[in-house]
Amino acid sequence: MFNVKLKFNCISEIVGNVDIGLLVLTDEDEKRQLTITCDNFMVHEFSIRTIKSDITKNRLPEAIGQVLKTGCMDIEVHIYDIIDGEYQATIFDKIKQISTNIRVSDAILLATTCDIPIYIDDELMKAQSVKYVKGQNRMSLPVNALTDEMLKTSLDNAIKEENYEMAQYLSEEIKRRKQN
Repeated sequence: MFNVKLKFNCISEIVGNVDIGLLVLTDEDEKRQLTITCDNFMVHEFSIRTIKSDITKNRLPEAIGQVLKTGCMDIEVHIYDIIDGEYQATIFDKIKQISTNIRVSDAILLATTCDIPIYIDDELMKAQSVKYVKGQNRMSLPVNALTDEMLKTSLDNAIKEENYEMAQYLSEEIKRRKQN
């Protein structure tokens, strides 16, 4: 059941990795946070929208937002699973009762741009979220929320730093994914 409503909180970059960004969403009460990885293109798209300039007025999410305001659809974003480090999302049309799969970062961009509600399954939120601390500059990210590429990079870094406990943990996650 998609009963936890999320709101976009911020976007951040991973220190030392310019190719990956982190989208931080919180529940409405700002008690729990969910961190979702995204590519550098999405970091750029979110960043240009935070400066509130005219540069975005004719972009796709804003244009779709104008169409949606005509009342032809009533949509929500649903985050329903995580598979091999990637959250799974749909755009759900409440009028026609149909859904369409979409990359989660695109769904969040569309939702934040067009004021579309974002929901996540309660059990998934409990499993993937961490306590939200306002103003904290460190974020926790569950290992199953890392892409395969991020896992490999993290494993290499753990070995380089001689953090063998972390290396073993990451290696087990890589093996688990290969078995599925």
